[in-house]
Amino acid sequence: MKKLVLLILMIVIIIVGLIGCTNEEEISAIENHVVMYEETFQDIMALYSVASPILTVEDEEELIKTAREIHVVIEKLKDESTHFFSDEAREVVEQLTFSAEKALEHQEQLIQSDDTSELQQSVMEEISKIADFMRAYAMLYEDFLEISQ
Repeated sequence: MKKLVLLILMIVIIIVGLIGCTNEEEISAIENHVVMYEETFQDIMALYSVASPILTVEDEEELIKTAREIHVVIEKLKDESTHFFSDEAREVVEQLTFSAEKALEHQEQLIQSDDTSELQQSVMEEISKIADFMRAYAMLYEDFLEISQ
């Protein structure tokens, strides 16, 4: 009888220990996602801050400098080891980087062209998309946190 009680007690202790480990793993996973989100959101904000003043770029030299800054941030965003807590987040980041590249492309055309109004509008639309994707990323993460809690 004592052996049976000890066996049951050991099983209960093991089960409680396993539940505790599972909770710690879940908390650790959530903390990792928080870090991923924060790093990615900082990079998204950095992309917006280097891409948004692109309309003020007036010559090729400035455009090359701005393009380098934008591509540095894009490369950070493409680093999957520190980003993306979900497939939806990956899609938003891909769309965001695409918009930044399109804004660069339109600005280059703007510098080389005489027809400025339509191209300026295109650049502004891409910058607006970057801001929209930044908000979409934040919303995805809020939804993720609600689901995981």
